[in-house]
Amino acid sequence: MFGGGAVSAMSFKQKCVALSSSQAEYHALSEAAREGVHLLKLFEDLHVAVQRPIKIFSDSQVAMTIAESPALTASTKHVDTRYHFVRDLVEAGEVKTTYLQSNQLPADLLTKTLPGDRTTQHRRAILGN
Repeated sequence: MFGGGAVSAMSFKQKCVALSSSQAEYHALSEAAREGVHLLKLFEDLHVAVQRPIKIFSDSQVAMTIAESPALTASTKHVDTRYHFVRDLVEAGEVKTTYLQSNQLPADLLTKTLPGDRTTQHRRAILGN
C-alpha cells in the first residue's frame, strides 16, 4: 500500500516444497519482503519519500517469529537460506512484520472466495476508499 492504495499485488505457486504450513507462510513472508525492498528502491530512485520500516502484514505468528528470531531451530534448519533474507531485513530495521488476523487481510480478496461483505471490505482497503 502506498498513498492509501495498493501498488503491488501478486499471487503465484510457490517454487519449492514446504514441509509445513508455517514454512510455506515463511516463504511467502520472504517473497513479500523482497517485493517491498524492490518497491522501496524504486520509490527512492524516483525521489518519493517512503515510510520506513516497510510493514509486512501476516496472519502467521509462527512465520513472523521465525523471521524475527536469528537462531536456527529444529523446525527451521532445513529452510533454504535464501528465505532467511527476511530475517536480515528485520534485523536491519528495514522490515517490520505486523500480525493481522486472517479475516482482516485484504490480500485474501485475491486468493480466496469470500462472502460479499468481506469482499467489499477488502476491495475498499485495496483501492483506498
